[in-house]
Amino acid sequence: MVEVARMIVGEAGKRYPAYNWLVDGLGVHGNIKALEALAELIPYLGQPMGLRKMINLLGLFRPVRGRKKIYSGHLRRALQRLTASENNTTSFRLTAKKEKQMLSKIWRIYRQEALEAGHADAGIKPRGRHDGLYDVHPDVGCYDDTYDGRPPIGFPK
Repeated sequence: MVEVARMIVGEAGKRYPAYNWLVDGLGVHGNIKALEALAELIPYLGQPMGLRKMINLLGLFRPVRGRKKIYSGHLRRALQRLTASENNTTSFRLTAKKEKQMLSKIWRIYRQEALEAGHADAGIKPRGRHDGLYDVHPDVGCYDDTYDGRPPIGFPK
């Protein structure tokens, strides 16, 4: 089992450069269970979804009665293994709050490192900053890539 986990960890380090950032940020260098669980989660961090959608994907939400609860069970178990090995507790003592804190920590490290490094493979762009690619509409004050100097149709002058 340990040999397979080491193979998974090695492959994740080769395929995802963000994996090495997260290992350094979390400080889980020697813990093979945590490294393997992190390797299971890393492909889903690069997808263009926010933290809230990631939390919902992992099933860390309050259930609403009468609605179908759709989440990924194998990702939730991977997060549980990672949280349990990081906190040195058993899986019976885990709470959803600890899991959410761990996911938030992973998410912040991943986003911060990707923004600092400016990697194109991470697919992350800073939000809310004017980078010169778009013009700002003077009346509305928002970014518009089709702005040609005229007010929008139906906009009062």
